[in-house]
Amino acid sequence: MDKIPARRIAASAAATALSLVLGGCVETVTAPVATVEPSAVQSVIAPMPGISPSGARIAFAGLGGAPEAVRKAMSDAMTAQVAARKLTLASPESAHYLIRGNISVYPAGKGTEVAWVWDVYDARKKFRHRLTDSLTLPAVAQDGWSLVTQQHVSNIASRSARDIAAYLTHTPEAISASGKGSAATGNRATPALGYAPLL
Repeated sequence: MDKIPARRIAASAAATALSLVLGGCVETVTAPVATVEPSAVQSVIAPMPGISPSGARIAFAGLGGAPEAVRKAMSDAMTAQVAARKLTLASPESAHYLIRGNISVYPAGKGTEVAWVWDVYDARKKFRHRLTDSLTLPAVAQDGWSLVTQQHVSNIASRSARDIAAYLTHTPEAISASGKGSAATGNRATPALGYAPLL
């Protein structure tokens, strides 16, 4: 598996734009994304049948924790996955939901754990939900990031987009756009975390 090159050139304007967003250059926020803790519990939501996530507009408001090369690789991978999952990107001002991410690596027994979170905020920048997941690499190194390959990044992006899309199918915007009527049972938020919402 190829290591992630230190320099990557965006393949399209969409990739460039997403790179800026994941770098935190679009939406200025003051509340940090909580650090990913070891052995983070996986948080997966099953998609609501018959509902497309495209009715809920989203904007990525930053990706923390990862070095620049990984953020750029994630930008390219997420660009492809956003299109494949039919997610609707918008400006932070017109998005229904803002999404901030954080990735961490840490030793896990005889391997290395890569864990990530995506925090979802509504248009009023109120915390709505946290999506978490992780994968284990069967190797250790002084710099854990050196073990993360392009294949790992593609896997993370695929699983991230899958989980974001699934969550969005439960939002009132997506349900309404799909012509399914009332969204009274959708968008059940988890309790707010112990840090301030986006300001």
